[in-house]
Amino acid sequence: MIEFVENLHATRRAEADRIAAAVADYLAETAGLDKADRLSLERRQEFFRPRFAHLEVKTRIWIAAQCGFEVSRRIHREFLAALPDDDKISSEEGWNSIVHQFLDAVRDQPGFLFKSAGEKWGALELRYDCDPAGLEACRAADKEAVEASQQTCEKCGKLGRTRTGGWKKTLCDDHARGRYDE
Repeated sequence: MIEFVENLHATRRAEADRIAAAVADYLAETAGLDKADRLSLERRQEFFRPRFAHLEVKTRIWIAAQCGFEVSRRIHREFLAALPDDDKISSEEGWNSIVHQFLDAVRDQPGFLFKSAGEKWGALELRYDCDPAGLEACRAADKEAVEASQQTCEKCGKLGRTRTGGWKKTLCDDHARGRYDE
């Protein structure tokens, strides 16, 4: 059983692009991309057997069962990559310049994909993917952006600080007045 599992992991890594391309072609011709996860197991097995005849039966069946997830993941990644960066920012306008500075610093890192930016616990939260080769640079830029957000009003971009008393918010004195008076 251990050998079987190891073979599955190796096969999945080696065949991922081929699987995704074959499934995408099949879905485009027959069912449409929105039905990727609704294809029956039998239908996926029927489609994959001739294309992966060189693999063991158990491996082919396992790959067929996984194709819906793999295609969905890749389609989601391509969709995110196609969206403009500003559509992925859900924080208030005061932090937009911080987010754009972060993006300028990491955009050329290997495998970088910006997913979203928002507020959590009064600080900027950035979500992204990055290959291991660029991870150190992405994390350093992320840390710098989060630290900057903790000193910047999320509404207007002026100097601010994290306020407590209800929700944690990073605000300047003007925007904190009335709600976060101390």
